[in-house]
Amino acid sequence: MGPFSMLLIQTVFGVVFKPAMTLTCLQCSNIPRPLHCKTVVNCFKGEMCGIEKFKNSFGEDLFNVGCMSSMKCSKSNNTDCRECCNHNLCNVEGCGEEGYPFIRGSICYNCPLYSDSQPCHNIQFCEAGESCMFDSKREFGESVYSSGCENVHNCEQKNVAIVGRDLEDNPGVNLKSIKEHVCRQCCNQDLCNDDCNATIYTSGAQDCKDIQQLFPGANSGIYDITLWRSKKTLKVMCDMDTNGGGWTVIQRRVDGNVDFNRSFAEYVNGFGTLHGEFWLGLDAIKELSDRGETELRLDLMSLNGDVAYEVFGNFRQETTQNYILNIDQGHGTAGDSTGLSYSNGHSFGAYDKDSTHKQCALNSGSGWWFRGCSFANLNGMYPADGPFHRDGGFEYHNFTHGKPLRESKMMIKIV
Repeated sequence: MGPFSMLLIQTVFGVVFKPAMTLTCLQCSNIPRPLHCKTVVNCFKGEMCGIEKFKNSFGEDLFNVGCMSSMKCSKSNNTDCRECCNHNLCNVEGCGEEGYPFIRGSICYNCPLYSDSQPCHNIQFCEAGESCMFDSKREFGESVYSSGCENVHNCEQKNVAIVGRDLEDNPGVNLKSIKEHVCRQCCNQDLCNDDCNATIYTSGAQDCKDIQQLFPGANSGIYDITLWRSKKTLKVMCDMDTNGGGWTVIQRRVDGNVDFNRSFAEYVNGFGTLHGEFWLGLDAIKELSDRGETELRLDLMSLNGDVAYEVFGNFRQETTQNYILNIDQGHGTAGDSTGLSYSNGHSFGAYDKDSTHKQCALNSGSGWWFRGCSFANLNGMYPADGPFHRDGGFEYHNFTHGKPLRESKMMIKIV
């Protein structure tokens, strides 16, 4: 690997499609040798990886491999041999088969295009100089993935596509690219490229702009930073592509899977998952923005797929008791006459700490900077959660004019 990779990247890959603690086993029927099987399956709870050896009508040895119940593993049968095991791909060996050669490349998932509802079941064997690659992007609001073996030089050098690029060089055009490139990662263990849940560890970085300056060419992804005042280590999502990159993402909503009707304490500490929907936390947001003059950027998508952005200068929050919002008037394509600056100078509230006389936090099912109530609430009730109504829904009035949003992303950066 190159010096950038050696200094910067240590990845810990998670699992998206299979339940926790299940096995991934080879699955093929009537094959001459298990090591040539290039299809895998995730077993159900209680199943094991199994291998069966039998003779066909010509007297030739053939094999079946796949998931088997513990009961089937323990029963005798009419086959020449049946054996079971309990670690990934272990049914490549058994019944006289020795398995994969000791010296070989990584075994990687290999699918050019798949989704959450149709996971990848194909594998390939990497050659010398190749690593396992996983690539994730959102197209038309849906997540799509690709995986396979990739030359290590491409892993180190290839940049990801523009993340939600605004066509800012075309005044008056309120469009984005249809593709939002979420992440691209490489790894070197068997079946490690089933997800892009990678944390990239850095030294000395206090926000995503620091990471960009320390490691030019760093891709968008999840990084460890050290907060400048508290010295706490914090995992953050960095957007390295939008409008120059270096943005620390503080909020993300894409599908309503995370409940934003949380207590004030939860909004202070943060919640959700960086790989999906989340709120970074008022304490962390305040410390990040207290470091220096900070811009806040909102990226928005309406239910019909229209997109817009708005940028606010001098973003900060006063006191750790009320987290009062301070921002300049916004500029961008979303507009701000009935936007976020309407809440400027007002406290953050939640259902258990609401200073408004209209009980805005309770009615909106969210925490936000309320001003009786708000024209913009990116934490409001998601459209699928119930009937949408003003002063309660997931909206940005200047952009959607009282109709709900589909997606939002809030990001900050020191200027």
